[in-house]
Amino acid sequence: MQIAFVTIPRFAVEAERQRRQDAAARLILVGERAVLDCSLGADASGVRRGMRMPEAIALCPKAVVLAPDRPHYERRFAEVLAFLDLQSPEVEHTQPGTALLNLAGLELNADNLIAMLHKRCGFMASVGIAEGKFVARIAAGEAPPGSAKTVLSATEAAFLAPLPSSILPASEEMLWKLKLMGFDTVGKIAKLP
Repeated sequence: MQIAFVTIPRFAVEAERQRRQDAAARLILVGERAVLDCSLGADASGVRRGMRMPEAIALCPKAVVLAPDRPHYERRFAEVLAFLDLQSPEVEHTQPGTALLNLAGLELNADNLIAMLHKRCGFMASVGIAEGKFVARIAAGEAPPGSAKTVLSATEAAFLAPLPSSILPASEEMLWKLKLMGFDTVGKIAKLP
């Protein structure tokens, strides 16, 4: 069964940019005590999600700091989900800014989906298509905004092999142990007996 993982990178920032004309071209930090989301420029300055806000401001002093408006983000993402529901009978909401679509039996063109979503909701998505949720999610993360990446089942191992083991859904402790033992890529872990 093919799965499409649709992600809107930096969803909270993009939702804020759409409603605040003064923030359209600015560096943005969304959060209170910790960074919930940040603009690409803030990310390039070293800001990361979950970072304490004083640290983020020190790294990116010209950024506009906005308090998170979760109800607004949920309303905006409900619009996205309503659109996606028209594309597939089975849509799974994962978190604001990401959703999974079951593509079984559908003739869905990912580029058209991205363009229609942008036209209807104003968000530029990345889409990953694969046989399973995990690979589809990783493929979407590898695709730049406004594009799609398809990973065929026959190429999944080759696609995942060079990626860092930190992409795996494992605890920080387990990832640290893997790295300590020299298993720093998915391919090295896959070769284990």
